[in-house]
Amino acid sequence: MSHPLADAPSPSARPLPDFVALAEKLQQIAQVLLAAGPPPPVAESGDAPAVDAERPSEIRTYRVPDYIVEEERRLLAQHQAQSWQEMFDKACNRLHTLIFLLQHFETGASMDGYAVTLLGDTLMAPLDTLNSLCSLVADFRLQPEEG
Repeated sequence: MSHPLADAPSPSARPLPDFVALAEKLQQIAQVLLAAGPPPPVAESGDAPAVDAERPSEIRTYRVPDYIVEEERRLLAQHQAQSWQEMFDKACNRLHTLIFLLQHFETGASMDGYAVTLLGDTLMAPLDTLNSLCSLVADFRLQPEEG
């Protein structure tokens, strides 16, 4: 009797992913993360007046469709996060970890198809998170409430 895994296709028989497309996606994600994060710190000059301290706050109210709120709750629960910022942080941390590992991969070392497939699957988790968050935002336009 043959082993059930003996009939399964070899992981190394899978085609290698398109690394150029993967690199482009990672660059797009990096841009999204930079845009979603806090603005970079600005060097403070002792002579410059504090303009932001003089500006009044602005409070806005928006009506968000129920399905968007439900999807947001589902994503927060799925990622065990309390806020969008926490979900972005988790995705960003996973990408940084993978990039750090790849940067320290020996230049002359070879990878079999199975390792490349695992790497691709691991990269898909933060990409899926970012895709879900971007889709959630892109699916509707906020309309200010009147009144």
